Amino acid sequence: MKIFYFIAAIIGLCVPYWDIFGFISAHGINLSLAVEHLYKERITTAFVNDFFLTALVILAFTAHEGWRIGLKTSSILACVAALFLGGASFALPLFLFLREIEREKHLKAS
Repeated sequence: MKIFYFIAAIIGLCVPYWDIFGFISAHGINLSLAVEHLYKERITTAFVNDFFLTALVILAFTAHEGWRIGLKTSSILACVAALFLGGASFALPLFLFLREIEREKHLKAS
């Protein structure tokens, strides 16, 4: 599963940025236009709201589960940074990848 999580994290970082770079190449760095597009239609508003709720759950899960299993604070903070810089589709698989590494360490130590 570790390799799957790693690949999912890479895909989760690249796919959303593909669309972001497409928007920037078409419109430049125009945050007001980006926000306008996000909230222009109810369907996109639903996706934006879903993302923010998912991000909140990922933050809580990463903090709680990370400290519970003894993940280093720097790894937890890396996942939080990944959430804000790369999104949920990057942060969650990254956390699961790091959790698998930690689990393997504990299995080898036993």
